[in-house]
Amino acid sequence: MKPATLFKNPDPSKFEFETYKKYIEEKLPIESPQMFGLHPNAEIGYQTQMCEALFSTIIEVQGGGGSSSGGKKDDGVMGILKDYQTRQDKFAPDLNMLDIVNKIKDKTPYIVVALQECERMNILLGEIRKSL
Repeated sequence: MKPATLFKNPDPSKFEFETYKKYIEEKLPIESPQMFGLHPNAEIGYQTQMCEALFSTIIEVQGGGGSSSGGKKDDGVMGILKDYQTRQDKFAPDLNMLDIVNKIKDKTPYIVVALQECERMNILLGEIRKSL
């Protein structure tokens, strides 16, 4: 296994997007826990959590495990969407930028980045509300 530090960046001006993408996919080593100094079994817990979250989401969207209820498969999805439409309190509120700015005395680079992230989060929350 080659460490990622041996990866040489190609000159982006010489490649088109697809060629550059293929180069990265072929030349970068496969990520593994050992690359980050972790035990080889460290990935098992992460993958288990992701599978459990995925399957619980699938079951929730389908409306349960069995089809003996006689309802449509879309009933579960529609129920969730109607619940979100009627209960706006389920969404996180926008971050109040004035409260944050008033509490700050020194605007260090970290604070500026945090404020930018707050602004981006407000935009993302708005998009989520609009799309749901």
